[in-house]
Amino acid sequence: MPDFLVRNYAGKKVAKGGSVFVYGAGFTHSIKAWFGETQAVVFDCDDGYMEIVAGESAGSFTLKIGESLNDSVDVGVVYVLADVAELPVTGKIRHTVDELCVALLGLLPRGISWYKGSDGVFYRLMKGFAYSVLEIYNLVGFFVKESSPTHTESFSEWEDELQLPEKGVVYSGTAADIAAKRRSEIYRKSCKKGGCSISFFKSITALFGINANIYEYWLNPSEFSQITDDEDQKRFYWMIRSNSGMSGVIDLRCGNEKGERQDEEFVCGNARSGMRLRSWGNPDFYAMIEKLKPAHTKCLYAYSQGA
Repeated sequence: MPDFLVRNYAGKKVAKGGSVFVYGAGFTHSIKAWFGETQAVVFDCDDGYMEIVAGESAGSFTLKIGESLNDSVDVGVVYVLADVAELPVTGKIRHTVDELCVALLGLLPRGISWYKGSDGVFYRLMKGFAYSVLEIYNLVGFFVKESSPTHTESFSEWEDELQLPEKGVVYSGTAADIAAKRRSEIYRKSCKKGGCSISFFKSITALFGINANIYEYWLNPSEFSQITDDEDQKRFYWMIRSNSGMSGVIDLRCGNEKGERQDEEFVCGNARSGMRLRSWGNPDFYAMIEKLKPAHTKCLYAYSQGA
């Protein structure tokens, strides 16, 4: 029997990258989650709840949690949608002008003086009001729709507010594909609360298409065995080790002391102090991590052997 209790869960229908919340008791950081057979990222965890991030595959999945897949507990079915625009949005009126007109006529008193036939004055008056009511409802629905990151068409306004697109992230494909990707990125950033967690930074590496493991020195000192810095310094080190080979890594040729790209070749006798013979890296990804990481820590970047 598991050492935790599942009471309920919310987020039965989410978009890719959205969060599912599991409520219960006895949750610990050693508990993992799966959508079907695919392990998911546990974004946050406390004794009474878990926040689990939906993966990149759309479809219907059974959400499972536990120490291992074989000993996991079925939480329930989660529908992961390919496009955030498929999520429901409130504020849309589904009535016609005629239906609103009949509803308004129903508010009038009864009696022969209040004739409500389609050839009467009150019918024509209420139908005019119905057009106005419908227009107001549609306007309110439009604002509700545009205020939702899952359905907005006002990409520029949202991107200005959220400082998107992230440097190094390129949208490609047809116009419809680009619109869907922009909306998805708005949804991702507007829903993320950030934090100094491994799960959060894994979501950032995934944004750049990098499959990586993340290690902290105080938890995995063996991963830092080649680092010869002072022990007190290493306590603030953590590492992103890419499992994607050299994907996304570019040849920077020779760079200055800041690692900024320079196109001129290194020439013996014509080099400046601090110039490197040659360097490689993913500057946009590094810049993103440096912007988001805790200021008192140092992030190291490593790549799997043989990549």
